[in-house]
Amino acid sequence: MKILNIPNLLTTFRIILTPILAYMIIVGDFLTALILIIIAGVTDILDGALARCLKCETKIGSYIDPFADKMLMFACFVSLSYVGIVPLWLTAVVIGRDVVLVSGVIFLRIKCVLIEIVPTLAGKFSTCMQTVTIIGVVAFQTIGYQNLSLLMCLFLLTLVATLVAGFGYFYAGIEMLQNKNKCA
Repeated sequence: MKILNIPNLLTTFRIILTPILAYMIIVGDFLTALILIIIAGVTDILDGALARCLKCETKIGSYIDPFADKMLMFACFVSLSYVGIVPLWLTAVVIGRDVVLVSGVIFLRIKCVLIEIVPTLAGKFSTCMQTVTIIGVVAFQTIGYQNLSLLMCLFLLTLVATLVAGFGYFYAGIEMLQNKNKCA
């Protein structure tokens, strides 16, 4: 199995970009931050497409790609909250949901329950809303646009989408635990 391939290099590049992006947000260089977000988004699209197209999907890639995505979200929400642009309550919900999900997966594995992690439509919409929020907030900062009503709508939609997806995954985990499809 080949670990070092173009998709995995793109994912690694996205991981390296993440702290630089967070730093740019913290120092208020929103144009650079926006450019880095766009680059990160393009590498995210490319790594998956190339892995499938070139038939070079790897086990390590299946782990580092979602890790890179979560790390990017975490860094953006934390840094945007740190500078007072995104409310702390939204950042807490976004990060808290992921902590609960990872804890649930660990718990199910400890209980030796067979789990299949399948993204749901609600989960994909939640990720989309989180991404739109980050891009929107950074883009607004870049052009100096300040519409608090629009931002609050964006924050509330992201909150609801994140909570709905989180509860959906939570109930799916409970169902897996109740079905007790035990691993060997």
